[in-house]
Amino acid sequence: MIPLRLCLFIAFCSLGVAGPALGQPAQLDWQQYSGDRGTTVQYPAAVFSQFVERNENGVKWTRADSRATLAVSANSNAQRETPRAFLRRKFPDRQSILSYDRVTPTFFAVSARMQDKIFYTRCNFAAAVHCIELEYPAAEKRQWDAIVTRISRSLRPLR
Repeated sequence: MIPLRLCLFIAFCSLGVAGPALGQPAQLDWQQYSGDRGTTVQYPAAVFSQFVERNENGVKWTRADSRATLAVSANSNAQRETPRAFLRRKFPDRQSILSYDRVTPTFFAVSARMQDKIFYTRCNFAAAVHCIELEYPAAEKRQWDAIVTRISRSLRPLR
């Protein structure tokens, strides 16, 4: 006889209440997105399975349960703005909200936790500013770490 707790756990998971499992990064059907403005990035198509929109700057996907999103964009950098100057302009008085920030001469990566979500942005600077923006549940941070790292490190302008 199956214990009641095990039955409830199986029923809970089969209803999808716990949300889709993220699995191991290698098992997530990694695809490469190539944008019109030269941005390329790898993303887990098994996680970001719902296409949301495409506009002149990029594309956006969401997880099937809408609890996580990925946006990829590219914007002109005609003024040749540096990553540090861009961050100062975007967060003039709010850089203290960032829980992580890394700034180099060619890119920045920042992260902030707000309520129950983590927001992560990385932008690479070239002739255009190529960015990814991720939003995901803070409670799933450990499950997302390897995924965020792979997406972030794969962001490139086309050569």
